[in-house]
Amino acid sequence: MLVLANGAAAPPGPPGTVAGTPSLDLRVRYEHAVQDGRRDAGALTSRLRLGYGAPVLPALSAFAEFEGVAAAGGDGSYDSGPGFLEAGNGNRAYAVIPDPPGEELNRAWLRYTGLAGTTVTVGRQRIIHGNARFVGNVGWRQNEQTFDAARISSRVLTDITLDYAYVWRQNFVLFNANRLDTHLLNAHWAPADAFALSAFAHDVRFDDSGGRRVPGAPDHRVLGLHASGVLGDFGYALGAAVQDVREADGAGADARYLLAELRYAGLPVDAAIGIERLGGDGAHAIRFPLATNHKFSGWADVFIVTPADGLVDRYLRLSAALAGFDMKLVLHDFVADRGAGAYGRELDASLGRKLREGLSVLAKFAAYRADTFGGDLRRLWLQFDYRF
Repeated sequence: MLVLANGAAAPPGPPGTVAGTPSLDLRVRYEHAVQDGRRDAGALTSRLRLGYGAPVLPALSAFAEFEGVAAAGGDGSYDSGPGFLEAGNGNRAYAVIPDPPGEELNRAWLRYTGLAGTTVTVGRQRIIHGNARFVGNVGWRQNEQTFDAARISSRVLTDITLDYAYVWRQNFVLFNANRLDTHLLNAHWAPADAFALSAFAHDVRFDDSGGRRVPGAPDHRVLGLHASGVLGDFGYALGAAVQDVREADGAGADARYLLAELRYAGLPVDAAIGIERLGGDGAHAIRFPLATNHKFSGWADVFIVTPADGLVDRYLRLSAALAGFDMKLVLHDFVADRGAGAYGRELDASLGRKLREGLSVLAKFAAYRADTFGGDLRRLWLQFDYRF
């Protein structure tokens, strides 16, 4: 069984990988965005994934998945992405909703499991390391991020897993592709529920001869550690990393990352309090071009690219399951890492319900109130998911 960098077991392969059956994933979502200085935007989009997997030889399986995103009435009432990318629709008068229409081969891989405790996957695939802070699939967006890569994960001892991937292409959420020459290495040690430790090293290089880079995506190296555990009703997470940024003009600097979170689950409402520091010196700041950034620093996506003065996110998260509903409330207070100037505050909330196996609905809201960084921004989502 493959174990991810945070100790969680990887989900099983797509439904078709053993019996040769198809898979289907349908998501319909309405997003409304109100952004200072732009017209209110609305996007009713649908995302369909059709996949098929089957055994090829003993211990060798294959999977392919098509993905298409469509916007009702076209994409004329929202800005679908940055203008320097071909995927952008150029609607600069409207608020940004980064879900452009398009279609692609989302995943296509061969997987070999013939070596004990080892999985080898070659081709277009999801790569999610740990909590996806540095490498993830950006699963919230209609077009997820995938990677063309060769990846091997091996459980070398009962509680130690090594995971290495060589990545040559990033298939970004805006239907643009970036050529890479990138190495991702993770080592995970989980001796007990009370303690798990991950160490990771990334060497990320963009090949400018093809594609257009995502915003704020310099070449860089990362060395980091992440520890987590559960002690009775308490849980914790600690993280630290240093990123050596190399800009296109040769300039660069080290930027640091720190995380500390404490959780308590002994009440009907689970509570977590934490602080995440993204280092910045006024000229360079830590950045996460391969990560699931929507998951961090507020759902309004104001801080997808870290400001040059860095970012400190002090947050309180409350979550509960009641009468079949999953509820979450997150409060953020954002300040600069350099100078500690107030950036703004954000309120995030979500309410979801599983209607039956494979069918769920979700309502989600984010409201950012600016002090000195950016402008006020509000987002509302209503979403329907069906998969088998």
